[in-house]
Amino acid sequence: MDDEPLLVERLQLQEGELSSVAERPWVGTLLCYPATDALLDGVRDALAPLGLYAGASLTDRLLTVRFLSDDNLICQRVMRDVWQFLRPHLTGKSPVLPRIWLT
Repeated sequence: MDDEPLLVERLQLQEGELSSVAERPWVGTLLCYPATDALLDGVRDALAPLGLYAGASLTDRLLTVRFLSDDNLICQRVMRDVWQFLRPHLTGKSPVLPRIWLT
């Protein structure tokens, strides 16, 4: 990787105004590098039940996963499911949850 950032996040919400995020107060972002088209397809399949409120893109091998929700438990579940899908492909390790996620 060069010294240039792969992503510069610039989300700004003014005074609790949620209209820009479809009135969904929970915004999730998961980044994965390096990623492949196959990982992108698998993540998109996992996000399909969330419809228009989730998506994934792949730019210069950076996989960006984003979703919106009105329920923090849905956010947690989606992040966990995507992470559990990605981990074996990226590390060769089983998708055991980190202990901190259980506290």
